[in-house]
Amino acid sequence: MANVTYGSLTRPFSTDGAPVDGTSGSFAGQAPIGAYLVRSDTGLWYQNTNTVASPTWSRVMVAQPVAASNVLGGAPLIFRFDLAAGALADTDITVTDAIRVIDAYLVLRGAGVASTTLTVKNGSTAITDAMAASGSDKAIVRAATLDDAQWELAAGGTLRVTSATGATQPAATVYVIAHRVA
Repeated sequence: MANVTYGSLTRPFSTDGAPVDGTSGSFAGQAPIGAYLVRSDTGLWYQNTNTVASPTWSRVMVAQPVAASNVLGGAPLIFRFDLAAGALADTDITVTDAIRVIDAYLVLRGAGVASTTLTVKNGSTAITDAMAASGSDKAIVRAATLDDAQWELAAGGTLRVTSATGATQPAATVYVIAHRVA
């Protein structure tokens, strides 16, 4: 039997970290819901995806930081920016944890716009080169460069995609791949 603690409450979980049952894993009617996570003493993470009165515990993955020469590796994080066709703009995501950007690409969801570019940034400073968003529907354009002086964002930092140079921005999805850093 393992235990999990949420605030000052401790409840039994099975040895693999799963709640023993809905009652014992319910924190006596005070189960966290939604974005709140609990960690068992076996190191596994769970989220209540139902109500306080009737908790449903689901195991979730929490990506660990990836240090240099880490023999365990780490899970990549994917940040998705859906850009609507329209005026040139910045689209931001505030990252929860410190991250390092390791790749980025865009997928056009309609015709591109002549001379328009999309750039992934750390706040207002470019991480990637300007990716051409002027191709045809379904085209994929990958960043050709990553600035290693800018690719790490602090927890709470702004991961930004900036559309520039063309008359408007096309409908596109930009994927930014990163991993957590300590």
